[in-house]
Amino acid sequence: MQDKKQEWQRVGIYFLLSYAIAYLPEIFLGWKMGNYENWNDPKLMVWFLFATFSPAIAVVLTRTITGEGWKDSLLHLNLKGNLKYYVLSVFFLIAFELPRGITANLMAGETPFAGFTVPKFFGILLLTAGMSIPLAFVNFGEELGWRGYLYPKLEKLIGVPGTVILGGIIWGLWHAPLTVKGHNFGTDYPGFPYLGLLLMSLFCISLGAFLMWLTKKTNSVYPASIAHSVNNNSAGLVAYSLFSEKIDKDSINLFQQSAVMIGYMLILAIIFTLLILKDSKKQNIPAET
Repeated sequence: MQDKKQEWQRVGIYFLLSYAIAYLPEIFLGWKMGNYENWNDPKLMVWFLFATFSPAIAVVLTRTITGEGWKDSLLHLNLKGNLKYYVLSVFFLIAFELPRGITANLMAGETPFAGFTVPKFFGILLLTAGMSIPLAFVNFGEELGWRGYLYPKLEKLIGVPGTVILGGIIWGLWHAPLTVKGHNFGTDYPGFPYLGLLLMSLFCISLGAFLMWLTKKTNSVYPASIAHSVNNNSAGLVAYSLFSEKIDKDSINLFQQSAVMIGYMLILAIIFTLLILKDSKKQNIPAET
């Protein structure tokens, strides 16, 4: 009981620090610059980068305040036997983008793969991989915090399904100052910004399940950092490779497409949650003597 109380205290401290360190600069940027499309001042982007690393900063501060040290910090690469997961971290999330392009075509009255060509598609894949791997350091700050600290603690306290749901909500609402300024889905959709906050939470629940599975499989935060980077840097690129030439990319309703994509991703979230539970069950079975 005392151990659980201590873990909840650590989760609470981490939660408050990660939100405070992110929210303060993001609220400032929103007040200073207005909606997200106006955040184009390089000097102000330093504040945005600081907010991106707030989960990692919160981990350092929480571990220091609580004196728990750095045991089980998941900071090793663990390449041996895990290269397949590193490859998967680059290419699997690209599949999350496919429904987005298909939806855009269908909404425009086109066939699902109206704009698909092999050279264009594989060119996008190589471009995505080329950008995402070196830029993974930008997302390392989040992954050290979410999958490297918060999720393992929540798993001990509330189990795998609870971690996927609560962890995803915490992660999703951590983006709230950006979402209400149009960063994720724009501002032109019904129920703005509340439906956007809900959709972002569902997105983080879905993506978080995959990143949690990837982290547990490798016992490292780096594959999840790469996958997170792929998600951020492939946003729209893979979908665009499928678009009909008749579609005006500037007029696409990101909210509607994202809502469809979330439905697809939630199915995958259930699958990866079940895979985590299956692996956990195997690990808890005592070896035969």
